[in-house]
Amino acid sequence: VYKEFRESDILINRGNKSRLKTLDETRAKVDRFVAICGDMDIKSVTKKDIAKYRDTLLQLPKGKGLSLRGKSIEDQIELAKTNGLDVLSPTTVKNAIKQLSLVFSYAQGLDLIPFNPTFGMKTNNAQKQIEADDTDKGYSSKDIHSLFNDGLFSEKSSFLTYGLACYWIPLLCRYTGARLNEMAQLTHSDIECSEDGIYCIHVRRGDGQTVKTDSSLRRIPISEHLIELGFLEFVNSSQGALFPDIPRGTYGKASSAFSRWWSKRVKSKGIKIAQPAHAFRHAFKTEMRALGITDSISDAITGHASKTEGGRYGSVPLATKKVAIDKLGRLDVVKIY
Repeated sequence: VYKEFRESDILINRGNKSRLKTLDETRAKVDRFVAICGDMDIKSVTKKDIAKYRDTLLQLPKGKGLSLRGKSIEDQIELAKTNGLDVLSPTTVKNAIKQLSLVFSYAQGLDLIPFNPTFGMKTNNAQKQIEADDTDKGYSSKDIHSLFNDGLFSEKSSFLTYGLACYWIPLLCRYTGARLNEMAQLTHSDIECSEDGIYCIHVRRGDGQTVKTDSSLRRIPISEHLIELGFLEFVNSSQGALFPDIPRGTYGKASSAFSRWWSKRVKSKGIKIAQPAHAFRHAFKTEMRALGITDSISDAITGHASKTEGGRYGSVPLATKKVAIDKLGRLDVVKIY
């Protein structure tokens, strides 16, 4: 059934490489279900089987280390118990069941099964917090200073692993709150000038470019500081992709290799943060709020969907977004282009 689901999905989403990643992840969940419950006829799968899948996942160790390769499900569970290894979190298990659910929903749509046995399967058994969590997933002001107070942003002779992408992409992420892949996949034609004379970045689909959701499709004004640092001159000197030195990953994304490189730089500064690339988005939202910028404006900049019906009416003008972005504290970096 998975094979039929995959073939159908590829036909529907032809050319969408990011969708292939989801399909491969779903295949991994199907394979693990088969390893746990057996390769049974989909018509015979019951909620009890899904519960067995869930409860088994909750006992499996995290990671894919050499010590786990080739080991049976039972041996992996025993290894986790014996060595006190961290096991899969309820959230990870919940997401695994969601991906498995795609195949059952496909089968239900073809009338192969009367209902989806994954529906209503609870996994969230985590303990509730007993006090407020004031930690931030984004960079602090101290982190930002440490990251950009670096030879990478002040010395023209710095060795750049992926060319000028190493200079421009962190700056772009900081001044836009954009996703790493949105910036890494930019082309010369994505940099535009509006009728009002506002230079902006056009985040779009097509020509090998992808976005996470429809709300991600947007135009982001370019910070005045980026213009002063020579970003427009850099764009005008390029043709096609702005950052061609970044290798494309298995699913066509330019962000995978760059993300690993940036994570190493962040760790080298002694900064401990779960998602080093995504932390720019969190930091951007936090700074916008500190500046008194409404979420409706910052959401329009970052591409977050509005959470209210009223918020989905109208739009935020480029000029309004530009004013907000230019209020961000200026980084102490040197023009190297």
